[in-house]
Amino acid sequence: MKKRIGILGTALLALTLTACGSGAAGQAQYIGLDAAKAVALEAAGVQEGEATFSTTGLDKQNGMDFYAVDFTANGEHYEYDIDAVTGVIIDSDTPETRAAAAGEAASPAPEASPSPSASPQSSPAASPASTP
Repeated sequence: MKKRIGILGTALLALTLTACGSGAAGQAQYIGLDAAKAVALEAAGVQEGEATFSTTGLDKQNGMDFYAVDFTANGEHYEYDIDAVTGVIIDSDTPETRAAAAGEAASPAPEASPSPSASPQSSPAASPASTP
């Protein structure tokens, strides 16, 4: 009986250790804050010495971990959200994106030209009835 309990205890310990080990192996490695800053600076075309960081840190939204990197350089404000695992920029707010958004808001939508089938000349109701 004691031998059976010892075997069960050893098996339980082995399963517990295996489960703990598999969780660590399945967890993704993050790129790190310094790498996230480097990605943001490169995207902005700014040297690190020119940037003053206001916000940097790991954040989570909709189950995705990302680094929020906000900085000012040459009087302009930059904000980047960078995927914590891949290093891909997932969102940004930069002088360029703000200018593009302002341009889209300022330019009126082009007017739709009437289709030829909608013109009065081709409509049967608009043409006079011919009499024999």
